Amino acid sequence: MQELESLCENNDLKACHRAGVKHTNISKSLELFEKSCNGGYGRGCIGLGDAYENGKGVEQNTQKAIEFYNKTIELGESLGYVFLAKLYTEGKRAKQDYIKAFEYYQKGYEQENNLLCFKVGIAYYEGKGVKQDLTKSKEIFESLCEKNDKFGCASLGEQYENGKGVRQDFTKAKELYGKACDLGEQLGCDSYKKLQQQGY
Repeated sequence: MQELESLCENNDLKACHRAGVKHTNISKSLELFEKSCNGGYGRGCIGLGDAYENGKGVEQNTQKAIEFYNKTIELGESLGYVFLAKLYTEGKRAKQDYIKAFEYYQKGYEQENNLLCFKVGIAYYEGKGVKQDLTKSKEIFESLCEKNDKFGCASLGEQYENGKGVRQDFTKAKELYGKACDLGEQLGCDSYKKLQQQGY
């Protein structure tokens, strides 16, 4: 921690953010996030946005949280889209709005952020915020799985297991679950085991 704070004092903005995440004193964390954000490191702004969204060390203020998440995006950090979309998906601090959430996921998808690509795939799979399109979700999950994304592989496995948008294929599903499991996705391991017990 001392090393990170020392680096932060020498204007290492990434170190300021990391020190803010690790600090147990919320006021000090906010101070470090602020230095990081004001210096132009997007993830520092995420720390401030999260604090305002959830009232951590500051009075809860959704509008201020949105401003910091937008600043994150302006600084070239696509993670801001994740937090904005989550705000509208959960509907705790802002009115639940799947269409608005999808718009943010889509913007991150265009920047090829794997997590946001996955969220777009899920939206097409479930038909939340966008018209259900199982072919599109399959294409996205396939692309992610090829890049060794564990969530993409597990979700593609689920499509094959359930025969949604593809011909049902338990062998293919098991293979995909196995890959997801190897990549560290517990759900993939559980699904692989279940299909194996069923004789696939």
